[in-house]
Amino acid sequence: AGSAPIAAALAPGAAASVNVAVAARGANATHMDATLSYYVEGLVPDLARAPVRLSLPLDQLLSSSPTTPADFAQLLTAQNWHSAACRVAVRQTGGDAVGIVANSLNAHVVERAATSCSMHATTASGEHVCVLVKTKSDKLKVDIKATSAALAQLVADDLPCLDV
Repeated sequence: AGSAPIAAALAPGAAASVNVAVAARGANATHMDATLSYYVEGLVPDLARAPVRLSLPLDQLLSSSPTTPADFAQLLTAQNWHSAACRVAVRQTGGDAVGIVANSLNAHVVERAATSCSMHATTASGEHVCVLVKTKSDKLKVDIKATSAALAQLVADDLPCLDV
């Protein structure tokens, strides 16, 4: 946690300043909560605050976790999983859509076949994310399993935004 002053240019004769305090809570944070505090003389009678939630980029949150197919199968049976799913539109032709997904998750590709691919990544706190990507002509169907419900949903919410 901390704060830093931010200067802003306003209309001639006007002045304002803002402090932004950002704190990540917990070792498995998937987001950062921030408070925007501001005071504008003559316009706002007292210090005003606005809460802000910033999602962390998945490639910063996850790291590649080299896993053999046998270890991956064992991992899938040994954890309590939370599931999520999404579809990703494929707009580019001739590109490696599955590779783009793997890179965006910073994930290790466990197995890859012609129409499917399994991936694994972990967070710094030891949470696991397992992803199965099935390719169709114009979309990817992505099944997600994670040891945290929030993490599974974060992946499902983030992947459809990829430029694939």
